[in-house]
Amino acid sequence: LKYTAIGRDEVDAMPIFTTDGQLSIAPITVLQDDKHLYPSYMSGNVVRSEVLIAHPELRLVLESLNHTITDQEMAKMNYAVETEHQLPADVAHKFLVDLKLM
Repeated sequence: LKYTAIGRDEVDAMPIFTTDGQLSIAPITVLQDDKHLYPSYMSGNVVRSEVLIAHPELRLVLESLNHTITDQEMAKMNYAVETEHQLPADVAHKFLVDLKLM
């Protein structure tokens, strides 16, 4: 609703998440939070121990993702899943292939 409201000039400013899928297509400017009013949300990897035991090579792949996914890339992936209804696994697979990690 908030992106609809700003698109209709019903609001001039709004709080957002920098990984919102709609940012991929919305003609808006994201202001930098130079006063650090909002907390920073960083993505991380979570994997079950038994998966790492069964596939120890996965650790290096997951570690290689550290600091590689930008807010803009995450917003594009979120848009693909939320708006275009693509499967999350397909979107993630394409991202990993594009990075030549798969």
